[in-house]
Amino acid sequence: MNGDKIKEKVLEKIKSGQVKMKPKIYFWLRPLLFILILLLIFVFAIYFLSLLFFIFKINNGWTLIAFGLRGILVLILSLPWGIIAFVLLLMVILETLIIHFSPLYRKPVLYSFLLLLILIFVISFCVTVTSFHARMLLSSRGHNIPLIAPLYQGYEKMDFKNIYCVRILSIDNHEVTVECLDEPTIPHPVKIVLPENFAKYEEIQVGRTVIIFGKEENGIINLFDLTGKNIEEFCEHRRIIFPRMK
Repeated sequence: MNGDKIKEKVLEKIKSGQVKMKPKIYFWLRPLLFILILLLIFVFAIYFLSLLFFIFKINNGWTLIAFGLRGILVLILSLPWGIIAFVLLLMVILETLIIHFSPLYRKPVLYSFLLLLILIFVISFCVTVTSFHARMLLSSRGHNIPLIAPLYQGYEKMDFKNIYCVRILSIDNHEVTVECLDEPTIPHPVKIVLPENFAKYEEIQVGRTVIIFGKEENGIINLFDLTGKNIEEFCEHRRIIFPRMK
């Protein structure tokens, strides 16, 4: 009897317009649309995170760690924070959609977010290993593709402030004359002033290419530190951008 009464009440509400009938296709399209949106956001998150890895890879950001805390600070300040913020936003949106719209969602928020983060990181790393972004970068150089070209060309060279790739031309006690290979705005040649009791003096040799960390003022660079590590990888990327390097 209770079932009949409920049925009658529902029919009355339908007739009066209080309850509207929805076609079956609505119940098919809604989950499909939800899944499509999730996949789209998921793909975008992977694309931009793998792009972030690619940018870091071609710029050899790890080289700056050789300069200690100062180098790490330069690296942090040079990161493309716009892309990082966008990736985090996409992951938050993705997690929010899963929580609020998935009827099967039962896992704790932090636990599921970490799983999602790990999954996106792993897939993004795998994409970075492929030649996908390298091909996109080459395409952006030859063709002015809307959105794509500014994105790749804008982050092709990270702005490592006060970091220079140089070739040593001559040495005169604590003054070293070098050719700056990766910064066309610095005069050529340029003098480097070494700090007193510089611990890496033996690494300074005429004809050698090194990466230096120092502040440039009026055509003179006051040296903080230098390294001979990862020279080929670090400077080769600058050679592609600035053909002046030989």
